[in-house]
Amino acid sequence: LGETTECGLWGMYIDVDAMNSDMNILYECQGGYTLTRDYYVDKEERSEAIRQEYLKYIEKMLSLYGYIDGAQAAPVILRMETRLAKAAKSKEELRDPIANYHKMSVRELETLVPEVNWQDFFAGCGITTDSLCVSQPEQLQEVGKLLAEESLDDIKTLLSWQVIHGAANYLTDEFFNANFEFYGRFLSGTEEPTPLWKRAVGIVNGTLGEAVGQMY
Repeated sequence: LGETTECGLWGMYIDVDAMNSDMNILYECQGGYTLTRDYYVDKEERSEAIRQEYLKYIEKMLSLYGYIDGAQAAPVILRMETRLAKAAKSKEELRDPIANYHKMSVRELETLVPEVNWQDFFAGCGITTDSLCVSQPEQLQEVGKLLAEESLDDIKTLLSWQVIHGAANYLTDEFFNANFEFYGRFLSGTEEPTPLWKRAVGIVNGTLGEAVGQMY
């Protein structure tokens, strides 16, 4: 409840309906990019440096995974993520609860973003619902345009990257170290990574905390 699940190009979570506290509702929220939105859109020197390092990070991770054309794939990924980030709301805009509440039926969602087969998507996720809250409809519409306008190969590359990046903490030390060098050392200035045992405990607490707690 309340924990966002990334679906590659958007996020979803279930939480209390902001307009009706007696019920829960499925929320859809903006996504499809891995950096903070501002890093994609800012023209400042720092943001440009981050984008260049990000390209190197993507290429490194793809090469570890076995992508032969990681150097060619990285700019494609950055271009499409930038496209989605530009359509997303800023952190200031996200603070307005009314502007980010758009309850609609699944049929209305199909009209809003017809490029996605929502019936098949929800069925594949095991979701049964007649309505949901689309938090940022404009960005979701851009997702639909991306699916219609970009090549299938490029979309597959982007989605593959989302999976590889999201699994970095669960793969080999090489993947974890590459992820730490960019996010930990370069972006955050952290000198040393968290020890493996602490990361393992954190994962258990984050995913099974309440279930394990019941045992004690």
